[in-house]
Amino acid sequence: MPRVTILAFWPSKWRRSVAGIVASDVEHLARMAGLSIDAAYLDGVAHNLDVLLQRAASLMEPPLAAEIEPAPVFRP
Repeated sequence: MPRVTILAFWPSKWRRSVAGIVASDVEHLARMAGLSIDAAYLDGVAHNLDVLLQRAASLMEPPLAAEIEPAPVFRP
């Protein structure tokens, strides 16, 4: 399976799977989404996607304390 399958996993799995998104991964994702990305931009898109996934993984990493409650939802 290609490495791009990490996008289908729950974020807690990203932390060990995210590393080195490359242009071929971006091409595969673009084909799956029905998009076309100019070859000149593939490396930049791969870099930005890699950074995005690493940052998302770091946000999901710290466990929440049991006493933390969800924020209230405003319903007009």
